[in-house]
Parts: sequence; C-alpha cells; structure tokens
Amino acid sequence: MIGADVFMNKYILQPNLPTGAAAIINIIYDALNKKESIIKLESIINKAILSVDFNTLLIYEQLTVKLFFEILMDFTRQGWEFSYKDNNLIAYPPDELSLKSKNVTDIKNKIKRGLEEARNKQLNKPAIKRFIFNQERPRMFKGRKVSILNHFLNPIDLYNDLINRLNSPEELRHELIAESIKPYIQLVKPNERDQFTNIKLGNIWRYARYSWSLPLNSMVGRQLRYLIRDASRDFHPIIGLGELANSIAQISCRDEEIGWSLKAMEESPNKEDQFNSLEQALNNTLETEYYYEDLLDVNEIEKPTDETLRKLKCVIDGLKPIVEKNKPYKNTSSIINDTLREDYTLKRAQDLSELLHCRIWFQLSKKNHESALNRFHWLLTSKDGKKALKNAIKNVKKIYMGATMMDISTCGALPPYSDLLGGKLVSLLMASPKVINDYNERYKTAESHIASRKKGEKVIKPATLTLLVTSSLYYTGSSQYNRIKYSTEKGTIKYSCVGKTRGFGSVHISDESYKLMHELLVEHPDLKPEANNFSAGVNYKMRTISNSLGFLGLRKLQQHENPRLVYLIPLAVNWKEYLTGVDKSPKYIFDLDKQEEEIDGIINFWKKRWYIDRINKREILNSLRYKEGIKISNFINSTGDDDLDPTPSNTNLNHLPQLESFGAKI
Repeated sequence: MIGADVFMNKYILQPNLPTGAAAIINIIYDALNKKESIIKLESIINKAILSVDFNTLLIYEQLTVKLFFEILMDFTRQGWEFSYKDNNLIAYPPDELSLKSKNVTDIKNKIKRGLEEARNKQLNKPAIKRFIFNQERPRMFKGRKVSILNHFLNPIDLYNDLINRLNSPEELRHELIAESIKPYIQLVKPNERDQFTNIKLGNIWRYARYSWSLPLNSMVGRQLRYLIRDASRDFHPIIGLGELANSIAQISCRDEEIGWSLKAMEESPNKEDQFNSLEQALNNTLETEYYYEDLLDVNEIEKPTDETLRKLKCVIDGLKPIVEKNKPYKNTSSIINDTLREDYTLKRAQDLSELLHCRIWFQLSKKNHESALNRFHWLLTSKDGKKALKNAIKNVKKIYMGATMMDISTCGALPPYSDLLGGKLVSLLMASPKVINDYNERYKTAESHIASRKKGEKVIKPATLTLLVTSSLYYTGSSQYNRIKYSTEKGTIKYSCVGKTRGFGSVHISDESYKLMHELLVEHPDLKPEANNFSAGVNYKMRTISNSLGFLGLRKLQQHENPRLVYLIPLAVNWKEYLTGVDKSPKYIFDLDKQEEEIDGIINFWKKRWYIDRINKREILNSLRYKEGIKISNFINSTGDDDLDPTPSNTNLNHLPQLESFGAKI
C-alpha cells in the first residue's frame, strides 16, 4: 500500500521501496529505532549506499533508495523523529515533540534549527562561498580601506554611544537620544553602488540576507528590494531589509478576507455590486484580453453555446499531448507568433472554455431574473451556476492579484538594531508611500509577458499597489507584527492576522533531494517527469515533489507541519472594493504626493512608540555588550581554501536577526 494515514500529529507511512533493498533498509530502520544521532545516521546511510546489496540494484531502484534516505535526512535535520514498528514507518513532526511540554520557545528553536540547516548548506556552495569571501575582502575606496563589513554596526559601538547619550546632561539628553538613529529607506536599484564603499546595493542586500534563517532563493516576476539604513553613523549601517515579491497563488484565508471566494461573496453585504463587477470584468476579459480568431468567431464569443464549449474541448484534447511532449518554449520578440504556438493556444482554449461557460450561465440568469441579487441567488441553485460564479471570481482575482498586490517576502532587522525593535520600523516602512510610488514607477510601463501573448499584442497591467501580504516565520505567533498600527488622517496602516497557511511547501526539501527527484522521474519506467510547459499548470517544483513523494509513499511529508500566520496590510481604505472590482481606483491611506513628510511621520512614531522606550531599558542595552556583529563567512565550513578568506574570523553570527517573513513562497 502506498500512502500515509494521519493519527493526531504523527504520520503512519508505508514506503514503496524495492524488495531487493530490504536488507539495507532494515539497517536504517534499526538505526531510527535506536535514536541514533544525525551524524551516526548519515554515516550508516553512506555505508549502506556503498554496500554490495545496494550496487546490485537497478539504476532506478538505486535512485529510489537514495531519495528515500535523503528525505529521511532532510526531515531528521529539521527536528523530525522516525521509528519503525509493525511494518510501518512513523514520523513525528517537531511540533508534536515540542508540544509535549507546550514550550513555545522550544517549538521556535526546533523550527529555526531546521531552517538554518538548509541555509548553512546553501552558504557552503562554491559560488556562494566565493561571493561571501569576495564581499568581505578589503579594498580601497576614496582613500580608505573598506569592505562589506563596514555596513554592519558593531553592537558594542552602539552600546557605548547610547550609554554616553543617556548619561549626558538632562537639558541635552532628549535631543541626543532623538538623534541617535536617523533611519531612511533605500530602494535597491540594478547596478547602483553604495556611496561609501562602492559596493553594489544588490550585493549588500544579498550578503545581509544570507544571515536569515531561511535560504535565499531566486524569484521570478515583479520584485522590489529595500535597505533600511541609519544616516546617524559612518557608512550608514543597515538597520534591516525588506523585499516585495509576486504573491503566492493560493492562500485560502487571504482570499476569503479579500472577497475572492464564493463563500465570502455569499456573506458580503455588498453582493449586488460585487455581482455586477464580476459580470463587467467577465465581459471585459472576453472582449479585450484574448486573441480568439483562430479558435472561434465573434458570435461564439458574444453568444456562446454548449457547442462552443465542445469545439474548444476538441482543441484542448488535441493540443495537450503535443504540449506535454515538447520541451518548454521560450518567448520571442514576435508576440503574435508566440500567441499562435501550441502552448499558448492550449492555454487560450482552456481559459476561454472556463470564461465562456461563465458567460453562458450569466446570460441564462439574466433570462430568468432582472435584479443582480436574484440572478446571483439563482446561480447558487445549480452546480453549473456555482461553477460559473467561482470562475468569474477567479477571473477578477487574476486581474488584480498580479498587478495590485504583493507579498512581503523579506522583512526584519539586523543586529544590533533587532534588539531595539528595528523589525517594527522595517515593517512600517514596507507599507510607506515610497514603496507604493516605487512600485508604480518601476512597473507602470512594464509589459505583462503572459497576458500579452494571450491577447496577441502588448499588455501593460496597472501598477496600483493596494494590498501587501506576509506570513510569520513561526506559527506560534509573531512578536514583530504584533501591535503594528499607524494612523493617518485618511486611515490606518495595520498588520492584521487573518488565519494561517496549511503548512505545505518545499523549504524542507533539500537541493540534493530535489535533484534526485528529477533523476528518478526520468529513469523510472513507471514514472515520467512533470511537464514544465506554460500550460502544464502552476508550480512545477511542487508538482515534481508531490509526484516523487507520492511514488515513495511519503506524500504526506509534503506538508512540512510548520504553518505560518498570514497577515494582510491594506494600503487603501477601499482595498476590498477595489480588489473585487467594485471601485475603479484605490483611495490610499497615505498622501502619495507628500512622501517624505509621511515617512518622517512613520519614523517619529516608531521612535516614540518603541525605540526610546527600548534604549531606556538598561537590561536591553547591557545585552548589546555581549552580542557579536555580522560576518557571514563564519557560517561557512572550513575547506582548506585559506586563500579565499580575506579577513580574520573575529566575529560570529550567534545573534541572528529576528525575522518574521517567510517568503517565500509557502
């Protein structure tokens, strides 16, 4: 039997492994039952792979066993425990082990150690090691020796400065304390260099980001990166980092809160206006957003029938096997030529089939009822009617999600500013008018490649950033986002928790495991690789992981059991109305024309609300005396390449940034 049954919070697994590997598998099971250390378990696995029994297996059987072992190690390193009894492999996630004592700190530490394991493996990759050592290497600029380490403030230097200010005469103390930090937010632009060290801003951001517990992964799509810096000190040291990235496609609690679900629409007091906006968006999409001349005539678009849908189904059935067999295409400079390719033709046919089904049923509702409210309720009475409503809502979500909403994928402060609640400052500044204006400036003329090829001509989507979404690093709670609330004359910026993710993702799967998954899907006679073509579906990586774990009988382990709390940060007072299509433009909480004044207001609020109170706590200040500064090379294993290391290793990263955003995408 292949699969997993969940009993409370332990997983009873029955792995699908080659019978010829039974002897070496039993050795590993015995080691799991003995609770061997990670180092010992890894050693036993390495010996098993070199054994005669292993080498007599077929290639695809060897890959199956290797992948199984690698998955075991991935999860063991991240705090999971395994046992084997009664022909079942039993997996215990970290939260199950920690909750025996209900110790929140213990849970957080287990999660953090697991994430750091993947981060440290990333740092030891040759290309990344070279980058880190190169950035730390001193070089001359404007008559003085500098390196990237100049951008990170030494905690003891901050301690000494703040103590002097706090011990100053009373008549000067308030002003000196207020001037002890001068934050500002800086957009990281491609190839722009820092004025103090001549290092690329992108390299400074990347280097600092390697101090996060989470590995740094490349992202596609829209992206903005920020440095939050302190102008009160030499080199303007980094207070913290921020990053916006494309939003994750599926987060149920977020979509419910916005109104992008049938349930949310049923409960909305604004159903009539929302229904009208669904129909208007549907009509606009069909009439202006798709090239359809090679598939249907205009009458079939305006008045579709069941025969229209059958016609599209024939196209879909004919193109699917062709597209799945082909390698991924690359877009060319000719939009219309791309539009007529098999992959885009398939996608256009699939989308049009959904949208025209909606139009058929919306038109039927109009024949039966006059008012929008009655039409909505009539559609709810049938399966096809509900399907039409769901797809119409999905269409509105597609319109707004990729253009007016972004995820805060990185958000947090670096030491020593993290001890002074700099993370709350970073969180506030990521919702500032500068970010809204930067987003508009960068993307107001940007071509949407996929939308352009669906339409057959260049498409530019709006760049009106209206909602930010982020998630906590720990499902037990977020100290960084708690109590973040800043009011203006027009409204309030607030981090509102709306639920949590289901805990699925790929962060717990190592690069080695993912590579083995690819090899197994290629080599095994009963499997085939996931298609990576445009029309094959979203998230190629997640489909590959699901397919491989499913074959192994370990699919339940795709749920890494570390769900994140989901936070919404509306930037406009009418954000729900705008994102559901009811309102045509956002009404921003900040005055975008007074960017500097608004940012000064945010900074002064943070100083009064958190910073000054924090530095007046002597136990907080005293702790800075024992903290170390940032030097990423201290996380890199010694390899004997002494020529790579540019500086003596006199600092470490025992004090990690207090980060809250997961970005990535969960």
